[in-house]
Amino acid sequence: MVSRLFRKVEQGKALIISKIRKVDVTFTGAVVLPVFNKAEIMDISVKTIDIAIPEPKVEAAGVPAATPESLARGRQVLEAAVRGMGGLEVLKGVRDLTVLSRLIQVTPGGELQLTSKLFVVLPDKFRQDVITPFGELSLAYDGEQGWQKTPQGTRTAPPPVLDLLRKSAARTPVRLLREAAEGKRTVQFLETAEVDGHAVEVIQVTDAAGDAVTLFIELVTGNVLKQAFQGMAPGQGPVTEEHLFSDFRPVAGLVIPFKVVVLQDGKKSQERSVDSAEVNIGVDPKLFVREDEKK
Repeated sequence: MVSRLFRKVEQGKALIISKIRKVDVTFTGAVVLPVFNKAEIMDISVKTIDIAIPEPKVEAAGVPAATPESLARGRQVLEAAVRGMGGLEVLKGVRDLTVLSRLIQVTPGGELQLTSKLFVVLPDKFRQDVITPFGELSLAYDGEQGWQKTPQGTRTAPPPVLDLLRKSAARTPVRLLREAAEGKRTVQFLETAEVDGHAVEVIQVTDAAGDAVTLFIELVTGNVLKQAFQGMAPGQGPVTEEHLFSDFRPVAGLVIPFKVVVLQDGKKSQERSVDSAEVNIGVDPKLFVREDEKK
């Protein structure tokens, strides 16, 4: 009888079991009791089939054509955001950033409590290690190549995933604002709006590759309260992704948000609470080397 209730888990997936008082996760298999338990399969691998779906072009969102006036006003709003993050000289001085966070990840089977450590080396290297109920996951990008490690092994990121990793590195707020302030990205004013009751000025920042990010900036403080862009979700394809920032604190002169809520197509997918952040501590370059290639 028990053998009939056993759910085996395929490689690259995890079984999330919602019980009366807790949520269990396994990447091998477990007994699932009908009525008492709810079971969902979650993909923990990078799936080429999901990310290979073409992303809609930003122009389709109805962004008005740039004018000299919208470009000039966009620059003024950008300057406020740069000041709000600590100033251009502070941004230029950031070499690396290390952030330890607690995550709440929303899954079909319920919320998962995770721990994350993010390493960023400007301009384009990052690594995130996440401790989950089913083991540690790592995702790294060295500016050219990327890889993912799960409890089931390490795999190289295929070309479509590399494109997503490149875009993610380009959206790092420090790099994004620094390059925009240096004239390496186009900045256009879009409109005025509100974010959680705060009046904001909305600008679109576009890099040389055509990847556009929309920033919602409170002029009084210079804080970027929201970032929006076209993202990709496993199993869904293209989504509108929004990052809501709050609880801004200075760290070695750099002002960063200690709380981030991530929405995908308007639905909450993740919440991050920063426990600690450090700037320019000297991140080890070996962190970005695929683990089975280290010597």
